[in-house]
Amino acid sequence: MDSYGTLAYEDRWPTEGDYDFNDLVIDYNFNQVTNGENKVVQIVASLVLKATGANFRNGFGIELPVSPDRIKNVSGTSIRDYYVRNNSNGTESGQSYASVVIFENAYSELKYPGGYLTGINTTSDANYLEPRTFNITIDLTEPTGLNIIGTPPYNPYMIVNMDRSREVHLIDKKPTDLADGKFFGTEDDHSIKEAGRYYVTKNNLPYAIDIAGGFDYPTEKNRITLAYEKFVEWGLS
Repeated sequence: MDSYGTLAYEDRWPTEGDYDFNDLVIDYNFNQVTNGENKVVQIVASLVLKATGANFRNGFGIELPVSPDRIKNVSGTSIRDYYVRNNSNGTESGQSYASVVIFENAYSELKYPGGYLTGINTTSDANYLEPRTFNITIDLTEPTGLNIIGTPPYNPYMIVNMDRSREVHLIDKKPTDLADGKFFGTEDDHSIKEAGRYYVTKNNLPYAIDIAGGFDYPTEKNRITLAYEKFVEWGLS
């Protein structure tokens, strides 16, 4: 079963209207490989880092809804020992669920072009850099039912500016064990842990979006509400 789409993130708690959703832009293609009993034995993913805006050195990971010991091996990630510590099977240490950090710093994966730019592939008149593709393979220790392993892209998240305690997830997706809850409820964030409400503004707008297909993200410092005039209407609904 293949799943395609694009993930786009904001890397801080923005005030309403500051969104450009280009602080991390990743295309994904997941394939859940199954056996004759239609149970998942392997996850194969192609993750394409297309752009990273502003100056933050952001990372990216995926949490699966199974314990780390259900993972036999992970290959294809780019961990440079900046701050991520992994178990021997390639999952991140200190996590209740299997967390796979794909890369720690987007600026180490896409070479910064220099000059006046504050991002990579987010300024229209700047040189375009070829996106970086990560070919990820996750082998499971035993066949796992589709109802257990869940649906791609699972729980993808951005790590903000190489600070492992700061994560940004899709709306209402839980943070991993290594995220610090002190950021919830600050500035424009309206996360309420007791209600299972995460990563949403007071006006019901997300900090990350998952698009089923391609996404033409706004250029640097251009609000998504101008690029997509019905974005707020969609968010409020």
